[in-house]
Amino acid sequence: MLRRSASLLAAALLALSAVSDLSAQRAGTISYQGREFPARLQSQLTRWEKQDQKVEDWGDAYSTKTKHYRVRTTVPHFIVELEIKPFLDALYDAYVASFRDDFGLTGKGANFKTICIYHGYDEYFAETGRPRTNPGYIVNRDELHVFYDDFEPDVFYDTTYHEGAHQFFGAMMPGAELPLWMDEALATWFEGCSWSRSRQEFVVGHYPPNRVRLAKRELSNAGSDPDPAKLFMDVPKPRFLAGQYALAWSFLVYFVDREDGLGAENFGKLLQALNGSGAKDFADVFAEVSTVPLAEAAAGWKDFVMALPEPQTATWIILARGDLPAEIDVRSGDRLVSVAGRPIQNQQEFSAAVAELAYTADPVQVVCYRKVEGGQSYTMQRVETTLQPPQLDELLVRGTEPRKASLID
Repeated sequence: MLRRSASLLAAALLALSAVSDLSAQRAGTISYQGREFPARLQSQLTRWEKQDQKVEDWGDAYSTKTKHYRVRTTVPHFIVELEIKPFLDALYDAYVASFRDDFGLTGKGANFKTICIYHGYDEYFAETGRPRTNPGYIVNRDELHVFYDDFEPDVFYDTTYHEGAHQFFGAMMPGAELPLWMDEALATWFEGCSWSRSRQEFVVGHYPPNRVRLAKRELSNAGSDPDPAKLFMDVPKPRFLAGQYALAWSFLVYFVDREDGLGAENFGKLLQALNGSGAKDFADVFAEVSTVPLAEAAAGWKDFVMALPEPQTATWIILARGDLPAEIDVRSGDRLVSVAGRPIQNQQEFSAAVAELAYTADPVQVVCYRKVEGGQSYTMQRVETTLQPPQLDELLVRGTEPRKASLID
């Protein structure tokens, strides 16, 4: 249900993923910062680079606008202009469409809210003091703060899906007094979305893999007749943790997807009834719009969640160095980003790339990220090296590490 995809921009821009120098030699393209762009953008990239030289820290942050957001940031201009701004407008359109089509809710108050995007975790921490486990937050349900990391941009996307939904809904229905579980369930509802930088395409999905797995685990330990009130509805904020987020999300999905009971249309009416309800008890508001008592709404919830298909997730390939010359800058433990410009997100893609390229004549660029420890934190260093095709067989897989599915490429 509710899975849609739509192309949002003409394919004027080529892949923003890391590419090899060889691929950049193709007619009409240039390589810049490990990415490939149409050659016609050369002068614009140069201008942006000059502007970036004036930005050293958050005190030098610059402001820009998308069609629907005000942005303050220190992220390099070419990433903001060619990647982040198209994404933000696509996300806004997805929020509008989902609340309108799924729940019958519309409102103009969510337009032109502010997003502060820090360049990297270190800057985010220096300005906010927040740990990596809290990569984004909303101030007064209005201003979103989040960081963009060159190594893990998917953290930015995943966080913005969730926190941006809080921001959007808070502006669209400012009088709504939602219970904590419903507020977080609505935001988590959008965590299953994904963005393709190469195709400039946004895919709306409501089944985030990590939430599916965690909800199944929690419910498998909850007995045959789980009580949503005890499991998450009545859990106070200090104890509302990952398990409660997953359960609240799963209950919302079950509620909206079920053929009887509340359903999507009546859920929208419930949200409207909560707008301006003040301190009115949630169960009373629920009874006004639903023909199914709240106590009965959980019937079939566990069976529904346990029957959800097991989601597929992208992974980092963790490399082990084989018998390579000393000048080849690959170390055991490096995370593989791309091979000859192809983003690698699982072992199948890696094996296919090696099989195809191992007997070609041209050198192959390999891009990795290397974790560099420093004090109580760490940074990720981008490493690019060139191999002769036969040397690809010496790139061994030591293991894999889960990565978020919110960024397709």
